[in-house]
Amino acid sequence: MKSPKWSASDRYQAGLFDLGVFRGSPLTLRLIDFNRFFFKFLQCNRLTPLLHDLFLLPQSILLTIEILTIEEGMNDIYSMMFIVPKLKYYRISLFKHYNHHQITLPIARYNESSSLQYLIIDHECSFSELLLLLSYTPQLIRLTIHKIYFNDSDNKMFTSIKLSNINSIYLNLQRITFSQMEIFIIKTTSNLKRLFVMINSENIIFRSA
Repeated sequence: MKSPKWSASDRYQAGLFDLGVFRGSPLTLRLIDFNRFFFKFLQCNRLTPLLHDLFLLPQSILLTIEILTIEEGMNDIYSMMFIVPKLKYYRISLFKHYNHHQITLPIARYNESSSLQYLIIDHECSFSELLLLLSYTPQLIRLTIHKIYFNDSDNKMFTSIKLSNINSIYLNLQRITFSQMEIFIIKTTSNLKRLFVMINSENIIFRSA
């Protein structure tokens, strides 16, 4: 049986874990000495049990997840991620093109806020889905999102989410107009200091802005 790969450097300890090593056994005691986690999976349905084990860890957590294929588990992954008590950094990446599974979480209630401060989303996502996710992260400082696009229904949500703490945003925009991006920035942020935008659009206004 292979041992999990890990390395320690200076102040932080990090782990790269193979799910086969831990199958069928509690992880909490094995993870107690780490605060940076990099989980690489083939199937997203095997992620949920590991997120559950992270709930019990006392330390602040930085989590990176790479998923090769996607199933009907996207809502569960985000729901569980938002309630990991001391999660500060979260990055999720999907490496294979897939039929988009809609994120249908309800807007967060007052007692459902996450401790997350840094969020990187590397999968296809609409603005309305992004705003649903951001309703759970009032402490967010920095947001990076790739492959984001705009739906006609997205306009209805812009006034419902306020990101008062966020100061840095990176957006990779697809199928969007300049005015739609402008509305998102103005109506959802108040203390933004840095905005980085990559644009994949035929909209002529982008070229002259």
